[in-house]
Amino acid sequence: MSARAGLWWMGVVLAAQASSAIASPVPVAEIVIPPRPLEAALMELTRQSGSNILFLPGSMAGLTSRPVRAKGLAQALRQMLAGMPVRVLHQAHGVVIAPGRMAAKPAAPHAASPRPQAARLAPPPVVIVVSARDTATSFGAEAFHNTAPDLAILSPAERATDRNLAEAFARSPGVLVLATNLQGDLGGIDRAGRAEGQFLAIRGLSGAFAAVRVDGVDLPQSLPFGRDAELGMLSTLVFDKARITLTPGAQEAGDATSALVDLATPSAFADRHPGLRITLGGDLDGQAMAYRQPAASWQAGLRYTHRFGEAQQWGLALGVTASRRVFATSEQTYQQGTVELKQVNAAGTTPAGIDPASNLLLTGLNLEFTRGSTFSLAGHGALEWHGDKLQAGLRVLHAVSRTRQDIYQLGLQGGNSAEDETLTSLGGGISQIASSTARAHYWYETNPENSRLTMVQARIGSPEGLKAPLAWQARLAFTRGVTARPDHIETSFWGESATLLSQGTAFTDGGGYPQPALSAADRALIGNALSYPIHLQAERRDEEGRDRHWSLDSRLGWKPEHGALALLETGLRLDLAKRSWRQIDVTYSNLFPSGTTLAQSGLVDGSIAAILPGVYDVGLPLVSGNRLAALIAKATPDALTLDEANAQTLDGREARAAGFLRAVLGRGAFTLQPGLRLESSAMDTTYWLAGNQGVPAGGIAYGWNHGHARFLALLPSLYLDWRDGPWQARAGLWTSTTRPAVSQLSGAASLTTQADGSLLLTQGNPDLKAMHATNLDLSGAWHSAGGARLHGALFAKWLTHYIYDAGADYANAAMVSENGLLISQPVNGGTARVLGAEVSASLPLGLLGHALQGWTLGTTATALDGRVRLNNPLLDPVEHLQDAPPYNVSVELGWARGAWSARIAGRWTGAFLQQYGLFGTSLSDHSRLDGSAFDIWVRPSRQIDLDIGHKLGERGEIRLFVRNLLADFAWRSTMGLASYAVPQTISGGRQVGVRADYAF
Repeated sequence: MSARAGLWWMGVVLAAQASSAIASPVPVAEIVIPPRPLEAALMELTRQSGSNILFLPGSMAGLTSRPVRAKGLAQALRQMLAGMPVRVLHQAHGVVIAPGRMAAKPAAPHAASPRPQAARLAPPPVVIVVSARDTATSFGAEAFHNTAPDLAILSPAERATDRNLAEAFARSPGVLVLATNLQGDLGGIDRAGRAEGQFLAIRGLSGAFAAVRVDGVDLPQSLPFGRDAELGMLSTLVFDKARITLTPGAQEAGDATSALVDLATPSAFADRHPGLRITLGGDLDGQAMAYRQPAASWQAGLRYTHRFGEAQQWGLALGVTASRRVFATSEQTYQQGTVELKQVNAAGTTPAGIDPASNLLLTGLNLEFTRGSTFSLAGHGALEWHGDKLQAGLRVLHAVSRTRQDIYQLGLQGGNSAEDETLTSLGGGISQIASSTARAHYWYETNPENSRLTMVQARIGSPEGLKAPLAWQARLAFTRGVTARPDHIETSFWGESATLLSQGTAFTDGGGYPQPALSAADRALIGNALSYPIHLQAERRDEEGRDRHWSLDSRLGWKPEHGALALLETGLRLDLAKRSWRQIDVTYSNLFPSGTTLAQSGLVDGSIAAILPGVYDVGLPLVSGNRLAALIAKATPDALTLDEANAQTLDGREARAAGFLRAVLGRGAFTLQPGLRLESSAMDTTYWLAGNQGVPAGGIAYGWNHGHARFLALLPSLYLDWRDGPWQARAGLWTSTTRPAVSQLSGAASLTTQADGSLLLTQGNPDLKAMHATNLDLSGAWHSAGGARLHGALFAKWLTHYIYDAGADYANAAMVSENGLLISQPVNGGTARVLGAEVSASLPLGLLGHALQGWTLGTTATALDGRVRLNNPLLDPVEHLQDAPPYNVSVELGWARGAWSARIAGRWTGAFLQQYGLFGTSLSDHSRLDGSAFDIWVRPSRQIDLDIGHKLGERGEIRLFVRNLLADFAWRSTMGLASYAVPQTISGGRQVGVRADYAF
């Protein structure tokens, strides 16, 4: 094969992969491009025309484009290349620009254009593909920069079934989407009751190990007990594309142990369809309809982009999105502490010779119904200027999310005290535990959440593609995040004798749902919750986490004209963040006269016929949260002590400085990228020590205290890339660091007197070490001429000083004695490691035969094995890592013909550990619930989605979809992996909807 033929086929191979969905250029407005370096001009032409343009790297060196003002691609190319020593080849998959004979001279050459220089005639073996799909893809075609920076492994395109930003990542290799986390009241099972994705775990590590950014700026971390990013509050309509970098270089690493996630808001310079774009959608929730609750959800988006100025150097992008989603689900849960061991020894643990999984006893059951809605609103804007030698821009993003959630519970409560159980001696110091006394409870609470996000950045620097030896960039950014749980209220109705059941609780397994054994009298009692008397009149909790963050970063790069060194880059970043958290509980004891029943309270506003039809066929009265809130507003709360008012308070300031140096060296098909990053951070915190109402005594500094922590990390990295036509590969070895959460360094502190008279101080630990990770990644990709692609990766991560996610509790709390004082504080664990493999593949089935033309089969799969030594004597020496399922597989079958398309997609996720089994003693004090046998595992899950689409010309599309086609449950977890004795389950509904997009 000749070199020319080889170049042609190589170009077709890559162009087909990058833009297989675009058969021809889309209609565009007038194309205006001022003179600039030719490679940069060709890239700009691609953006404006929506067409593929292929050229050899370096072959346009020294050439400057002619000015362009044209109505189409062909005219633009004639104007841009007039008089240039290049050839233009029009092919089916795009345009090839190659060195060669002079293009036709214009009638009147532009006087200001520099004289063209000769281009190199010997082409290197790599073709650069500049594609509108790469630079202006719709969100959901997430680019995985797993190998070289310009290698994009594309996940399946955006789905109408994705209800928020977190869910859009569900089909990406290595990504696990979580419905909840351990963020205290801002996480937990009730958050999972909303039945939608909220957070990400990547490559077997929680969100705390990922860096999440918008347009290169870190998202604020306003959740109080960790560093997770709350992606569930954001709509996919806000963003053009998302990029997950699994092997970040020295310029991006640091906090990104698992990945760097960067979300791009719209830009007028990357929009294939400048002008106005409208998105409308809605769906009906089948489960909400079955409960006769509001079932209609909707979303809408409006975006406008425009370029202006004499040379079209100004760009404006504006947009607003809004949505309202409703939900109604059932929850089967249990009260923490209402778990026992069937048989216990004198120490309260499982006797030797008994399998702990078969020794679990559930003594309480909560049957719950939750309903609510989430309203989200976001606005974004970008004003940019792209000159020949300078670019500048201002970007703004503001988003709010408001969730209102009501939770109604009918509880069968046993095991709340030692008097509620009987112990029968079996001899040898072993006793049998059984529930003997139980009561029915009615309980109501709200679970509101308000989130706000503001991001502003100003950026200036060299334009992309500038052929000057020096390039630079500077950016100043401010972000502010708020996550609040305002006006959480609750009340309960039950009585010591009025709701007493005739016997203790006993449960059998009903397909993963505990089924209570009830007498006829007890069934009548739980079916008449209206008769229950008031118990807890009312309680209100206000909680809020904030993060305000300033950042300044700059980069300077030097690009030599000759030699193996292609780039030498250095940069500096400065961050200043202030984080705070407040929580206050207030009780009310004067809302109702003693003995008031639920029916007499005036709170009841409807009912449902069955909590979970076919499983728990018991009706449930529904309380009006507005009526309860109105009563609370008129009542006088019980007085708060200073400890009660300030104990749940934390303020922290963090200052961080980071600098990096990296080089890019190339020889033939190989590129070597060594790098070094230095990070230094300091945290100063303020917290309250409760125990004596803020009055120092006995040498103890009760009241406000201060903490200090310092961290320093030197992080080397090394990457080797190889390219040969459609084949690409990368080997990467790099280091990263993750600092402890502020709440672990200086969280809520208290001093209490123990039964033996000793003093116990519970506090954070400012001496915690940062977690350090060494990461290894071997990955490669291949793309075929027919559109097939294959990507695979093997990776390993080794972490030291590991700190697990303990949520609102202290991680790995250990007891030490100091000057006669017992101190309980978090400590670092030992080492952790993750081993994994990923594969992403897409096969147009038409390659196998003409009869399958139009069909495509795609898959992404991840296999993980994560282990950790927590160095906790209560747990096994080697534990599983949290959020690391052994498998996560997505399979999709798609069909397209003409304007019609359809696809069915399925996702299967293995069981993964959510929470370590450190629960202390049961409420009865009969059983110790510490040990790996009590770990909480999220059970394997499945979701099948279906959608059918029809294109509305080149600028629009309408899609009908069914989400969760088989109505699989939304969440199920169990205590222990080998037992269903202690489960929690959120039912899942099916949504049917429509979505339409159109660009004017």
